[in-house]
Amino acid sequence: MSWQKVSGAIGYRLDVSTNSSFSSYIDGYYDLDVGNGTGLVVTGLSQGTTYYYRVRAYDATGTTSTSSPVMTATTTATTGLKIIPTFDS
Repeated sequence: MSWQKVSGAIGYRLDVSTNSSFSSYIDGYYDLDVGNGTGLVVTGLSQGTTYYYRVRAYDATGTTSTSSPVMTATTTATTGLKIIPTFDS
């Protein structure tokens, strides 16, 4: 997940949810301080699922901005292991 840098920000707080209303959050990803980077690899997500995320910048005084617009990311769906047996005749 990534976002644009905000001028004057010294860090960002991240929320990740499976719904755009953020009525619930992915464990460990509510108001998570992610430091001053502009991206984060989020682990432990389900395959083939759309996630919603938003960030808030904070400055040296601790003042936090309003949340960014809601952004989305979708994990890759996989088919799993496919075994095709071959038998000798």
